[in-house]
Amino acid sequence: MAIFGSLTTVRDQLAHDRRFAAALAYLAEMLDAKSVVRARLNGVAVGATEKIPLPDGAFALEQAYLSKPRAEAFLESHRKHIDVQAVVAGEEIQEVAEPGAT
Repeated sequence: MAIFGSLTTVRDQLAHDRRFAAALAYLAEMLDAKSVVRARLNGVAVGATEKIPLPDGAFALEQAYLSKPRAEAFLESHRKHIDVQAVVAGEEIQEVAEPGAT
């Protein structure tokens, strides 16, 4: 399952599930152009990943990278974890498929 939308839309859809609270609070701070989190993210070098611990065992991976052409991309799926992803600068195309579909 995938949920797409603005932070406000996604927050409204997931408000009933406290497991997302840490990730959504982090995203709100990260999207604030004047926040410490955003300044830290802006300092991540292309190709680097910084793992940031969040409350309740959640974590954020702050990354800077160049998007790949579709032919060079890979499929990703999770059975134990849930990704909450946000594009802060630039653009990226994300495709969604059922697990096992290619």
